[in-house]
Amino acid sequence: MEKPTQTTLILGNKFSDIACSLIASATQTIRIIVYDWRFGTGSGDRYLTQFNHEIKMAIKRGVQIRAIVNQRIIVSQLRNINVKAKFLNTTKTVHAKVLLIDDVFLITGSHNYTFSAFNQNLEVSVLLQLDNSDNELVKFFDNLWGI
Repeated sequence: MEKPTQTTLILGNKFSDIACSLIASATQTIRIIVYDWRFGTGSGDRYLTQFNHEIKMAIKRGVQIRAIVNQRIIVSQLRNINVKAKFLNTTKTVHAKVLLIDDVFLITGSHNYTFSAFNQNLEVSVLLQLDNSDNELVKFFDNLWGI
């Protein structure tokens, strides 16, 4: 089991700033498992807009992004911006929230990628810096991707 070398608590709307900074620094891969992901365009959605913008910029830089989501409509929206996305054909609900960047930086917790999660809800997540790129989470993700 990998031991994190660093842990940072992420409360409320701090999620977007921390996640965006890490996404902007990604050089190889971003693996995502998330229950809900929105692409808001209304006023007041600065955090969500910033998050989605950084995902698009990472794609333009050549970062491979794969996402496992809980709704088919989200798969379609992600594929429109060249994210490799998948809806699992299973009776189980994909409820995890995982953002794994370059197999080293992991954000996990209660945040979905929605206006409510970034602005209104009482959310808590953590950032872990993993000390080993050959980690169990990569294997877990790749196993789900193969379903």
